[in-house]
Amino acid sequence: MYANASCTGGMRAQLHFQSCWNGVDLYTSDNGYVAYLSGIDNGVCPPSFPKLLPHVFMETDWGVTQISDL
Repeated sequence: MYANASCTGGMRAQLHFQSCWNGVDLYTSDNGYVAYLSGIDNGVCPPSFPKLLPHVFMETDWGVTQISDL
């Protein structure tokens, strides 16, 4: 439990989508046609996924300074 943690900057969550495409398939049921970059916010595509797609991600911040004694 994080009851004694101090989160003065709030709490943040990021959801990153795959940014690398194999250049061939438009859909497979196992999502095997796309892959993630080598880094969280940046990086390179694996050799078998040579096509770089726009890096799409969603970020949410929560203000948690008003919460005490969880």
